[in-house]
Amino acid sequence: MAGYARRIRIRIRITGGRAAAEDVWSQGWCCARCAVVHFGAGPAMTLQEFRRAVWGAGGYGELAEVHRVYGTTAAPGY
Repeated sequence: MAGYARRIRIRIRITGGRAAAEDVWSQGWCCARCAVVHFGAGPAMTLQEFRRAVWGAGGYGELAEVHRVYGTTAAPGY
């Protein structure tokens, strides 16, 4: 029962921050060839950095460290 209550709390938290996270997400452009995200006028970001920025805007950024991005081979500065 405690696991169920925890999942409900997380779902409510994510739903509450979804609009802010989607606003940040919509500003990024992912280059699959380079495995980076171009975001604003700044330098390219790794997919993990972009996930952290998007999820942080939604108020659940610490989950980005739990649910890390795997399988990318390129890094910014290519």
